[in-house]
Amino acid sequence: MSSVARVYLNDVEVGSLPATDYRSIVANTKKDWKLYFLQVLILMKAVLNIIAFGFRAIPAFLLLAIVLGVVFFPEQVTENLEALSKFTIGEIVEGAQNLFVSIWIITSILTPAFLMTWRPNSFGFYDVFDDKVNQEIRKILEVPTTGNLTVVCYELINEQQ
Repeated sequence: MSSVARVYLNDVEVGSLPATDYRSIVANTKKDWKLYFLQVLILMKAVLNIIAFGFRAIPAFLLLAIVLGVVFFPEQVTENLEALSKFTIGEIVEGAQNLFVSIWIITSILTPAFLMTWRPNSFGFYDVFDDKVNQEIRKILEVPTTGNLTVVCYELINEQQ
């Protein structure tokens, strides 16, 4: 019984190599400590991008909430503005801070979850180990450097009678 790793570029088979060679490439890639360090940096960059997106989204969500409130609940908005005039400046500022923090937490958690469902790499996160393995396979098979590379291992069973 032998195994073969078939390599597909954009869902078109471009070659194959022994599965042992493929597994050794993966194992050697996992031994490189620089890739672990790079993966941590990429993860930190993605987290910072998510936080920055949360801050950028606050004005949009506030504007949307105000517009929807004025259009669909004008009486409630009027009552809230009248009630707002009874509070001191300190209470208004404290309430605004609580509102901004709540909106920031919601946008920092929910929006990335929705975006990562439809656009997985939208915050700059990617797997450096896969990239390194793909680069090594591309060098061995001399395939183009662009496109989606997929490797599938097959177990071949030799039946002898």
